[in-house]
Amino acid sequence: MLVNYDNKEYTFDLDDVTVAQLREIYTHCGGLTLATLETGLQEGHPNALTAIYWLMLENNGETSSIQTVNFKVVKFFKALQDASIEQEAELKAAEEAETARTGAPPKDEPSAETPTSE
Repeated sequence: MLVNYDNKEYTFDLDDVTVAQLREIYTHCGGLTLATLETGLQEGHPNALTAIYWLMLENNGETSSIQTVNFKVVKFFKALQDASIEQEAELKAAEEAETARTGAPPKDEPSAETPTSE
C-alpha cells in the first residue's frame, strides 16, 4: 500500500517483513511477534506503531535504528488508516471490474456453489 506521511509517499507491505527485521522488532519493541504486531497496530500500541514506522522506512531505503526512530504518532496512524482504506477500495474496484468483465466472481473467492470445509 502507499502511505502518505509527512509530505512523502512510502510503499509498505507487512508481507515483505524479513526474519531479520522481525527479530529486531522482537528484541527492541517489547517482544512483539508477528501476531502481536498486527494486533498492536490495530489497537494503536506505541511499540507496534514504532515497529511499523521503522519497517516502512527500512523498506524505502531509509535505514535507521529502531530504538531511535521518532515520529508523530497520531499523524502516522491516520496515514496508515487512510492507506488501508484506499487499498481496500482499489481491491474492491478491481474485483467489481473483473466481475463485470467476466460475469463471475474472482477465482480466489468461492462461489455459492462451491462447498467449503469447516
